[in-house]
Amino acid sequence: MTSAAHPAALLVSLLLLNAHAGPGGHDGCDTRNNVLAKQLTDVSFKAGAKHCVVMSGQLLDPYTSRLINFRKAAPRLGA
Repeated sequence: MTSAAHPAALLVSLLLLNAHAGPGGHDGCDTRNNVLAKQLTDVSFKAGAKHCVVMSGQLLDPYTSRLINFRKAAPRLGA
């Protein structure tokens, strides 16, 4: 049995792809980018990506009150 056939792996895959009927599901964006878009301010998205790929933004750290700048890293070669 491959890990893709395992029910838990399938559930994780569906959640990561937002392929569920709950709120925010089926929007075509992955969970990572949905969370970034909701948590960051001054968000910029990748052009032509239908607001699904967060490129940069700012997060106000609730513990330190510091402003944290986020910038999407360039893809690694061979990854």
